[in-house]
Amino acid sequence: MKNGEHRLLIIDDTVESKRGKYIEGSCKYIWSNKEHRSINALNIVSLNYADSHSTFQLDFSIKMNGSNRKDISEFTNKLHHRSNAYQRKSEITKGKNILAIEMLQRALDNGVDADYLLVDSWYAKPNFIHQANELGMPVIARLPNNKLIWNFKGKHKTMNAIYDSMKNYRHKSSGKHGKISYKYFDAIVEHAVLGKVKLVFLHTGKELLVFISSDITIAGKEILATYKKRWNIEQGYKDLRNLFGFGKEENRIYESLIAKITLSMFAYNIVSYSTRMFFFL
Repeated sequence: MKNGEHRLLIIDDTVESKRGKYIEGSCKYIWSNKEHRSINALNIVSLNYADSHSTFQLDFSIKMNGSNRKDISEFTNKLHHRSNAYQRKSEITKGKNILAIEMLQRALDNGVDADYLLVDSWYAKPNFIHQANELGMPVIARLPNNKLIWNFKGKHKTMNAIYDSMKNYRHKSSGKHGKISYKYFDAIVEHAVLGKVKLVFLHTGKELLVFISSDITIAGKEILATYKKRWNIEQGYKDLRNLFGFGKEENRIYESLIAKITLSMFAYNIVSYSTRMFFFL
């Protein structure tokens, strides 16, 4: 923490619609949360840095699933196996969690310093959080309420069971997000892979949301406040699209797509850095 403000790394992915049949790396069926259906698109996993002053795009990878329009062996360019372009192409078939950990490792290896890694429920799996912790990066995440993924030690093993066992005697704090009021409490529990973790149980009256921090020293209120900053990356995607041509790439060759996305993010970072320097004048 610097000057009372957490420095954050944020991992997320975005879906960019691509209609062309021969766009390398694009897939026929990728779920779009925006359109609430599967669309023809590129799936881009990215790593973002955010603090109280700035947001920066640090890294990205394109993720291709089984509905790919072109097989990787059919891509236009034949590349030397030692080239950066070849390494980029080899990423495309890896899982999103693997790509995310590799980006985190690269950022840390290059001296990026942060207090927490924020991820949504897709990435919030025990092994992923354990790998991030092993790299020295505490994780704050929203958990999927899935008993097949998340089971804890002790008499009450699922999130619902833990909540039901505590809700009547734990002191609850109140909060508000927009028009939604909620009550929450936190508890330290033990997990077979992660050891002791802190869970925050937030109930809106209609829905139970559960958040996790692998740093058990942080207060429940601060966990919620920190997790809200994950939306910085959504604003970053919006600015990239509206101001820097992100998602408007008119290329079908994979290496050209990588180059154009890189330029969009690079331009974004220059503007973000310039704005940051103006703030400190």
